[in-house]
Amino acid sequence: MSTRLRQGILKPLAVVAALATAALIAAPAHAASGPLDKVWIQDASGTKVTSPEAVSITDKGGVSAEVGGTTYPCTSATGSGTAYAVPPTYAGEPYMILDTVNINGCNSPAGTTNAALESDCAMVFKATAGQTVDDLLTDHNVTGSMQLLRPSTDYTTTCNLVATTTLCTTRVGGSVAAIFDEDKGSGTQNVNVGGPGLSIVSATGFCAFLTGLPITFDLDVNVTLANPTHKINFKP
Repeated sequence: MSTRLRQGILKPLAVVAALATAALIAAPAHAASGPLDKVWIQDASGTKVTSPEAVSITDKGGVSAEVGGTTYPCTSATGSGTAYAVPPTYAGEPYMILDTVNINGCNSPAGTTNAALESDCAMVFKATAGQTVDDLLTDHNVTGSMQLLRPSTDYTTTCNLVATTTLCTTRVGGSVAAIFDEDKGSGTQNVNVGGPGLSIVSATGFCAFLTGLPITFDLDVNVTLANPTHKINFKP
């Protein structure tokens, strides 16, 4: 084969190879997915950062409780606590624990109600082990639960939210579904606590007749870490 003919064949092949390499470089990275295996706190570049980190919640305007078939809206909800990175293998460890929660301005038959965690009580958030997630901040429905548990017993016994009015005091306990959204638009993260699972454990005074009634709870909040550029990422 002549040199000129060989060059005429190899040059187009070299161009094709170069274009293919460029296409691979330009192609967007595909997220790896698989069963939930770890939880990261990461920076804007996606690098894991030191855990734990302080975290706060602020309601998005969706706070209410349904009792006895009637829904009672609340005006605001806030909370603070700690977010945790969880090493493999994930087996239901908390990814967030709130030791301060305040739910204010709730309508009720006994007047305006404010609720807070009783002494030695925390809202403990866990994800469901084994669910499929990806390694980017694109999981919108990381399912799990919110439980009310006592720090002094290493989160092994239950405790309550306490709602008070001028007429009575009620204690609410139980576990309810919690869904975490890794990126709720504009870089925000969100958790929704909602559905059945809570009930009125005890009530006094005017509210005594409510004891034992189930509560359908709806708490929709933004989640912000101490460094607002850091995010919680559930990873395979």
